[in-house]
Amino acid sequence: LLPTQYSFRYHNISSVGSREDYPAFNILPSVAMSDPPQSSRSNVEPRDKERKLVNDTAPTNPPSNRPSLPPTRQPTNQPTNPPLGPPTNPPASDEPSQKPSSGPTEVPTDELIRILGLFDTDNWDWGEELFDYTMSMINDSNDGWQDDILGNGTYLEWDVKNSACDGTTALRAYWADRTDNNDVPPHGLLGCRCSAASISSANVAGLDGVTQVSPASTAKELSDKSEYPFFARTVASNQFSSKAIVATFRGFSWDRVSILQTDTVFSTGLSTDFQQLWTGEHDDESGVWEGHIAYSHSIVINQDETVNEESVRRALNGVPTDDPINNSRVILLI
Repeated sequence: LLPTQYSFRYHNISSVGSREDYPAFNILPSVAMSDPPQSSRSNVEPRDKERKLVNDTAPTNPPSNRPSLPPTRQPTNQPTNPPLGPPTNPPASDEPSQKPSSGPTEVPTDELIRILGLFDTDNWDWGEELFDYTMSMINDSNDGWQDDILGNGTYLEWDVKNSACDGTTALRAYWADRTDNNDVPPHGLLGCRCSAASISSANVAGLDGVTQVSPASTAKELSDKSEYPFFARTVASNQFSSKAIVATFRGFSWDRVSILQTDTVFSTGLSTDFQQLWTGEHDDESGVWEGHIAYSHSIVINQDETVNEESVRRALNGVPTDDPINNSRVILLI
């Protein structure tokens, strides 16, 4: 799910292996943008603005080559939720894995594929809207937009739950969806936005062999395939961002910086990666130089995701402005 392009492309996930490494990606092959189809999100009443989008732009008649399915319809003579496929082995790793050896869930035919979306709906509501939009377009086989994605009567059913930007909330949301569906896990998971929520949900979804794709989580540890064999993402890891920051700073010949970061998984991880690359003696294309961290401080984020003002005051008051030799005019905000 690429917010800037309104599309989902499994081949944009360059850091997680090939399609053969993750068979569950066969659920959603490469797609592109087109006119929106009729919404068919199951078990969730669409909001007014979503309903208006559908009514303004969707075809009024259902596709002629497939019966129109109501939001809660289940396949005839099929169980309430599609069964999981037979277990296979996850991608090989040099390190022992804490995860079970079950593989991604098998893609069913002639029945429903259930996808769970975990989004920070409090602060990222457009992610939920984009998810609804994309799922509806994939289900519509008569709009001229990738109509051959789903065949043999296969149909997507999806739901969205709030993962906030919190690991505990994400874990509870995943388990609530599983409980609501007779303890059967989804075939695929899309989310989360924040790394802490993705790490938590990946731990439990991995136990179920559920492939998870995040559009925004950048924590370096999520690249560890021995720990997260079924996790993928459409953004680069923090380790690449750190290298870019170092290259940018050296382009200005800076060698001394201060760091102000928040106490989130994303900021803490990026700060740690940057400091490991920055500090010490170096001899590279920018010359021989020694990197220094003049000052660093972690700013607290409250439970409601607002910035703790007292923490900001402490951070600013701690800057060594009375000691120019040990201070820095360059401040990296993460």
